[in-house]
Amino acid sequence: MSRNFDVLIVGASVAGASLALRLAKRGVKTAVVDKSSFPRRKACGEGLSDVAMEKLSELDLGEKLSACDHTPFYGYCAWLGNFSVDLASNTSRKGSPDKKPPKGVGIQRYVLDELLVRELSEQSSVETFFGQKIAAVKKDGGEYVVEVSDGALRARHLVLADGANSLLASRLEIPRKAGNSPSWGISWIFEGEFTQPAEQVSVFVKKGYEIYCTPVGNNRVNVCILARKHLISELSRPENALPEIIQAFEKIGFAGAPIGKPEHIGPIASTRRPIVHDGILLAGDACESLDPISGMGMTHALLTSELVANALVAILCDQKQPHVVFRELIKRRESTVRPYRGFARLTGMLLRGTRNHGRLLALLARTPFPSKVRDVLCPELLGTQMPSSASAVLLALAGFDFLYLKGF
Repeated sequence: MSRNFDVLIVGASVAGASLALRLAKRGVKTAVVDKSSFPRRKACGEGLSDVAMEKLSELDLGEKLSACDHTPFYGYCAWLGNFSVDLASNTSRKGSPDKKPPKGVGIQRYVLDELLVRELSEQSSVETFFGQKIAAVKKDGGEYVVEVSDGALRARHLVLADGANSLLASRLEIPRKAGNSPSWGISWIFEGEFTQPAEQVSVFVKKGYEIYCTPVGNNRVNVCILARKHLISELSRPENALPEIIQAFEKIGFAGAPIGKPEHIGPIASTRRPIVHDGILLAGDACESLDPISGMGMTHALLTSELVANALVAILCDQKQPHVVFRELIKRRESTVRPYRGFARLTGMLLRGTRNHGRLLALLARTPFPSKVRDVLCPELLGTQMPSSASAVLLALAGFDFLYLKGF
């Protein structure tokens, strides 16, 4: 026997869960299917930006999020060899008491997913089907029929929110545009002790890979390593990775040991699919995945899920024509995501280096950065040691609040 819904969402992570919660506010009957059981650990940088926090607050999750174990951070610190660059910082100097509001929070993905799934379970219009793989998907008249272990689920609208490597998107022949060469990732939670305030997310840019350190609690740090496939197998071995991680910990003032085994993920690459294809909607990484070095993954998931939710509400509740709504959705997706896409590309080029500054300037010229990203460089906060004037100008245009170098 089949069960009927208005919307069926494949994927119950940040994009899928937040989409279902937005639809629940309007009483839309929704099914959420995921092959994983929740909550679960997932390889992730585990940083939520201030924009992402605002979107979660719109879902009435602000107070519940604050009650979870988390660590506010006030900026990003990129280490390149022997010097570091403070990016988009909301402190006038490291350790200064006159902080502005945080740029985001570090929170374990397990904790965040548990919060979202618990909220889903309290919605009368939402049913969840976890730990179930999709055997088949077909179109029957004006409805989609999805076969899972519990039987057939029928819905007027189908949304894919199952990640950049969505097998269902491939099965349904949704076109995919791949960008840079893919990376693979591993992540651990380390437990220990901070010897200095945990105020920043730190990115250590190495030759061929990066180490991301995000404080995610009073005594915990998430460590995520991104590298090419041939390197990630080497870095998966503790004797190779731990010396590099310990060196990074010395710079952020932390000492600790890993909890459990590392989680693996990959391949990760900048990919893009249409947000709507033949009536099927996409959200989060399934729609587009950004370069992880920018830390915009969960922000993008929450932004695109909001766009898709608004489109579905317009069709189901406001009785607007789907083709009109979808045309507007495509435009809104581009105007919303484009600044973050540009910021991700620019950050990657600046931190990983580029010989072709013409490409960089062209990217700046056609990218309308939002005010949160394009703040003016604060000249009075600059250190005495500066990079080249060209680099300073590029960083200012990119919207980094201030920059100063250490270690010379």
